[in-house]
Amino acid sequence: MKKTLTFCILLFAFCIFLAACGKGACEHVYDGACDSICNECGEERTVTHDFADADCDTPKTCKTCGMTEGEALGHKPAEDDGDCTTEVKCTVCGDVTTPAGQHTPNDDDGDCTTAITCTVCGTVTTPAKESHTGGTATCLGYQCDVCGKWYGDKTPDNHASEEFAYTVNEDVYTHRKAHKCCDVTVIEAEAHDFVFETGKCKHCDAQAVAELFDYFNSTNVGYYFTMADAFEAIPDDDNLYAVCALADYDADFTIPDNLFTFFGASDRAPAGYTNYVVHSFGGTVINESMISDGIFNGKVINQSDIIGGTDCIF
Repeated sequence: MKKTLTFCILLFAFCIFLAACGKGACEHVYDGACDSICNECGEERTVTHDFADADCDTPKTCKTCGMTEGEALGHKPAEDDGDCTTEVKCTVCGDVTTPAGQHTPNDDDGDCTTAITCTVCGTVTTPAKESHTGGTATCLGYQCDVCGKWYGDKTPDNHASEEFAYTVNEDVYTHRKAHKCCDVTVIEAEAHDFVFETGKCKHCDAQAVAELFDYFNSTNVGYYFTMADAFEAIPDDDNLYAVCALADYDADFTIPDNLFTFFGASDRAPAGYTNYVVHSFGGTVINESMISDGIFNGKVINQSDIIGGTDCIF
């Protein structure tokens, strides 16, 4: 009897316990299949993600929630063929890892028998010709129709140009005349051909320092590269001569005692000036009173012409 009563009491207590537990149970709520924390009670559960394998650009990624794990594998470029214009692709995914570019050619040396190559990859961008072609036989050989280079045997008597080159000789009073194309000498020592009023040679770089001018006959006697040479060239006759400076000259010279000198203005002097003038009347000592308006030795002399005229001051 006592056992039966005890059993009934325990059974009743157990039923009450079960009833109390049933009323407080949580129906868990999650944000998604991969959410591990219950929104209601905060209970944490174990979640197993469904990962897709990593590739060149993307790490391992859950197919459901997008969660990533680890790092992307990275591209594995194919072997570069060394050509700037060829793209390089990944051996795994096929994506372009190095885009195709353009060649950067070397400078053209102007010879069609020389190939032009890329400065980056060395690929030939312009193939070389096997040989030069065309042209006419000249003193320089044949001129290639493609690149203009000279090649082949030379024909000395058939000059490639009608032009001449002139070089001042050491004596300064002559120049060498040669064919411009091949530098073959035509005249070893040719006299200068000076331009009137400037004293520059028409052909070469020669520049005369002084001109000797015959005043009475209005003619040029000659051009000289030193003032001393011009003085020495004054003839011993009855004419009136002017030594006219045409360019800067060396002032280290002596004017002969029998020459009358005149500078044209009080602020002009021999050293450093190019309008320095010396008047001479042959071997006769000329003084200032001789240079005046009137007749001198039967010649009409106008002082203003001598002092300010263009016959001797250029």
